[in-house]
Amino acid sequence: MALNTLPAGAFADDAISSDKINLANNFAFTGTVTGAAKIGQVVHASTSSVVNTTSSSFADSNITAQITPSATSSKIFIMIRASFQLYGGGTSTNATAKFRVINTFDSSDNTLFTSTELPRYDSFDNNQDSLTNIIPIDYIDSPNTTSQCTIKLQIACVSGHFSTQVSGNRSDIFLQEILA
Repeated sequence: MALNTLPAGAFADDAISSDKINLANNFAFTGTVTGAAKIGQVVHASTSSVVNTTSSSFADSNITAQITPSATSSKIFIMIRASFQLYGGGTSTNATAKFRVINTFDSSDNTLFTSTELPRYDSFDNNQDSLTNIIPIDYIDSPNTTSQCTIKLQIACVSGHFSTQVSGNRSDIFLQEILA
């Protein structure tokens, strides 16, 4: 089959459909595709190390990973799946926690976002009940740097007890560099 060159805009947007072109054929394209993002690198880390807190001050959760962007225009897509447990702890029939995501680069901590008293559980039957679940976090950061970035999840407790990675449950963090 001979290949022909077609100028940009040769067809109306709805002029070619699957009943007019056989998508099973092989096609050759030249030139540059624009407008499509490319993934530069992917980093994954996981932990099963338990972290417990009753403190209202933020503490590291052991959920952390490093990535070094290849360009200042790169974005970082952050995906965290954090295993957690809320527990009344014998002192409270409710438990409330909060978390934040930090990007540290060039010796500076940059808070990307902070939850507002979530997760929360108010209906413990007694002080020994607990709630175990996953915190899903998806976030796109634009760090404007080519320095190594350390992304981490920090946790704090408002009431009761807050733990991550309990009962052998694992937490994961995935970082993807999205090239401009």
